[in-house]
Amino acid sequence: TTYLNNTDGSHYLHVWKLLVQEQEEQQQAPQFSLEEINRIPVMLTLQPPPTTTTPDNVPQQSRPVTLLNELEYDHGTNTILANIWFQSIILRLDPGTGHVLEIYDLTALETPSIKEQRKTNSDIVMNGIALVKSTITNSSQQYQEWFVTGKYWPILYHIQIPLL
Repeated sequence: TTYLNNTDGSHYLHVWKLLVQEQEEQQQAPQFSLEEINRIPVMLTLQPPPTTTTPDNVPQQSRPVTLLNELEYDHGTNTILANIWFQSIILRLDPGTGHVLEIYDLTALETPSIKEQRKTNSDIVMNGIALVKSTITNSSQQYQEWFVTGKYWPILYHIQIPLL
């Protein structure tokens, strides 16, 4: 069975099942359709700040993460990477629960030229994630290689992200 995850820009991951209908005549190509089987809210859990006066039983708060944009499935960790539209932030998501596992702030990749051009063109945003399939081990730390870029960005970045 093949599944597809996508987003409509809201705070939901949509999970679709690929349906294949074989044709009676072998010369005809099979027909494909999609059936939405789940809609998972993407939530960021906020931890209360630790203080000496905060009791241990203070509940965690969660909030939906909206404007999900570019998605990339990571087969190595069985997670989904998601860009937040208009931000240079990538989230690592649990595809089964929608919980945010990691936040990667990549605003340091925005050059002064990109920041200046965005003042007159709001389309100049991070909008591309590609994973390199292998991982790198360097002195007991494992890294993933990513390529990231943006709409109208003149640069394609090749970066290494530590796996936790």
